[in-house]
Amino acid sequence: MSLFMKRLLALITLISIFGEFLNCYAAEMTQAEILKEKGDSYFRANRYSEALDYYTRATQEARKEKNSFLTLACLGSIGNVYTEVADYHRSVYYYQKAYRELNPETEQHRLVLCINLLNGYTKLEDTVAARRFYQEMMKAPVCDVSLKQYYSLEGQALLASLGKKYSIAKHFYEQAAKYAKDKQMNSKFIISSLINVGNKEREMGNIDQAIGYLKEALDISLAQNNRHLTTGIYQELRDTYRAAGNIQKAEEYNRNYLELKDSIFRHEDFLASNNQLLDYEEFLSEEKIDTLTTRNKALLYGIIFICSLLILVCIFYYILRREHLRLRETQRRLVQRNEELIQTSDKRDRLLRQYIEYKEAAEKQIPLQEAMTESESQTADSDTVPMSEDQRQQLLNKVISVFSDIHTISNPNFNLSMLTTAVDSNPKYVSWIINNEYGDNFKSVLNKFRITEACRRLADWEHYGNLTIQTIYKELGYGNATSFIKAFKKEVGMTPSQYLKLKTNGK
Repeated sequence: MSLFMKRLLALITLISIFGEFLNCYAAEMTQAEILKEKGDSYFRANRYSEALDYYTRATQEARKEKNSFLTLACLGSIGNVYTEVADYHRSVYYYQKAYRELNPETEQHRLVLCINLLNGYTKLEDTVAARRFYQEMMKAPVCDVSLKQYYSLEGQALLASLGKKYSIAKHFYEQAAKYAKDKQMNSKFIISSLINVGNKEREMGNIDQAIGYLKEALDISLAQNNRHLTTGIYQELRDTYRAAGNIQKAEEYNRNYLELKDSIFRHEDFLASNNQLLDYEEFLSEEKIDTLTTRNKALLYGIIFICSLLILVCIFYYILRREHLRLRETQRRLVQRNEELIQTSDKRDRLLRQYIEYKEAAEKQIPLQEAMTESESQTADSDTVPMSEDQRQQLLNKVISVFSDIHTISNPNFNLSMLTTAVDSNPKYVSWIINNEYGDNFKSVLNKFRITEACRRLADWEHYGNLTIQTIYKELGYGNATSFIKAFKKEVGMTPSQYLKLKTNGK
């Protein structure tokens, strides 16, 4: 057997053993724990979108499993993701949710949640909430005395920073860095405190001291190969040298920052393409989760679609029904009004014909004014008919003839006095004849004739279709739209616009 084949068989055997180990390991973990571990892997690789996705699903599974410890841990991890991307409103929201999940079994998480909430509210400049969680942190049960003391110093520094007391904040950060060194705590605590000291020195204008602290943090970070913190230090050094006016150094650290950031992204791509184990775990976990999720989503979308469709149908039915009723009522009024206008027109034509007959015999009769004077003297004791029937009819015909002359009644200044002059009578007899015949006063009768002509013009699209409503009412003697609309609505039962729209739609 060749050396190549031996190595190939050995590799296959190792992969098989490793696969059996993974299967046994996965069998001992719940679905929520698998999802949480996958999220942690992505978080450590700075792949925050994937981490957030898995933390979210892990939270859902943990709740189904009623695992309060894991639920709290997932919520806290979601808060950590939002902290890393500087979305402090969302991070505080999820830290608060995790904080509300605390119970006797998860009490050991209180300290870390309090410091995370303190840091979040400091970023949001919410002094009241920050102080509250500092006090809560100090009352938290002691699981690790060193960690609590370190967080106590960090908390005091954060509160001082919130109050713009940079020298006091710097003092507590220095204390925290010294304490972490003395207690030989994880290097990330030392580096974090040194970065904060450098930041406060820069804000106070002490550029040289700021650079000293930042370079000390950089040395430790490089020694520990902590690329995430090193990226932040390069960024701080760039900003510090810019503040000092040293553009050359600032550009140098900016290049280091960009190169390291690009390197991290390339490293993530490498991990994503070669991480077969994570892909296999994802396949096992999503096969069950996606089936339930797809079914539930389909059901939910179906219900939403049906409900939305029913609501739309009801809305459309209501709108159409209301419009139909309104249109029927409008049409009824229009038909009724048109019938009245037709009757009025017929009556006017009949009276005009009578007037022509009377006019032929006018030369044989005495002047109307003299006849009326004589009739008045003869019927002075009568309050019902101040003139003879023939005289009344003759005067009425003259009044109708004037009202029928659109050019005359379209004069904006047309009044009772002008009508009296036109019919060669006096105001008393003219008013009486109008009231007796129409049961209304001069102004109302004038509006009736004007509005009748307005309706005719609005309906006669062939001859007046190029005129606006404003042009029509001005040609008929109305000085403004308000008086015209009021008179039109009184006579027709709708506005000129509604009448025009109905006539147009009818065509």
